[in-house]
Amino acid sequence: MPHTSLRALALATTALLAAGAAAAQTSAPPAPVGQWAGGPVTPPGAGGPAYCATQNQYDSGLALVLARNPQGETNIGISVPGAEFAQGTRFPVQVSVDGGTERQFDAVAADGSMILIQTGRDGELYEQLRRGSRLTVRGPDDDAIFALKGTSQALADLQTCAERIASGAPAQGPGQAQGQAQGPGQGQARPPLPPSLAAVLARSGLTEVQVLNLDAMPQDKRPADYAWRFDGVFGGVREFDTEPGATIAELSEQYLASMKQACPGTFEAVPAEPTQVGQVGIRTAEATCTATDRKINVSMLLYLTGNGIFTVFFNEADDSARQRAVEARDGLARAIRELAEREATGQQGPG
Repeated sequence: MPHTSLRALALATTALLAAGAAAAQTSAPPAPVGQWAGGPVTPPGAGGPAYCATQNQYDSGLALVLARNPQGETNIGISVPGAEFAQGTRFPVQVSVDGGTERQFDAVAADGSMILIQTGRDGELYEQLRRGSRLTVRGPDDDAIFALKGTSQALADLQTCAERIASGAPAQGPGQAQGQAQGPGQGQARPPLPPSLAAVLARSGLTEVQVLNLDAMPQDKRPADYAWRFDGVFGGVREFDTEPGATIAELSEQYLASMKQACPGTFEAVPAEPTQVGQVGIRTAEATCTATDRKINVSMLLYLTGNGIFTVFFNEADDSARQRAVEARDGLARAIRELAEREATGQQGPG
């Protein structure tokens, strides 16, 4: 995995929100980094496609999702990797294209990282999204801005896809042969996990995770080297180069101090005592960042290998999924200890 300086630390969700706010203030709107892709979507348990969706990743780190059902109703989705929104939370937003009329809608957190705006059967807005150049979604605290590059063809295809569902014909969406649309974070350039990381996750019991695509985000704004989501938990891993003589106690304290600095509210951390297994120093920790509108719990595994690589596995969740985050962390800690023990006896272990 790529290594970064320990100075680059930030609490993942805080960094993402800050990146989105900064992008909203630039004169040139964030641009898409790939092609619009999507198609018909069949919800779990449904007998066939219920709607069509198309999406693109943006260089701000966000993803824009546009969906349309056979009744002609359109939804706008904004994916914020690692945001950990409280599912079901509602708040007012204003939507406009190219600085025109602001339409008032209620947005809802569809899950931990997706904001959904139901715009209904607004044909004028749909045409503006097709032909405009800049979409602005103004929330209570900041704006999300998107360049509408490529939406003319993408939304024409999206409308055709929805109409084919309505008529009972096989549907086919923009950028995708007939089949299922990919969700945010599952775009066309999603990198696979390295075999060694995939093996650690499997050994820890994390066999059903949704790997997130961070390619669109600048390296210094990514919350992790690799990230994933499962059961309301945002997880990830990051590696850091260290100076000779560094200890797991010192590095973990620096990491927690960086998290405290990034937390916009009250920060609490409870680190366990460090342990040593062969050449690997291991420590676990719990941390909580409580802001005005959000509480984030983070369960961490931190370890330092004999060759000076400091690694942090984190699992973030709200209170409803906190126990799953703790269990995931404990499984990762067990897997790393087992591998460290194997390394100490001359077998391959964490490097």
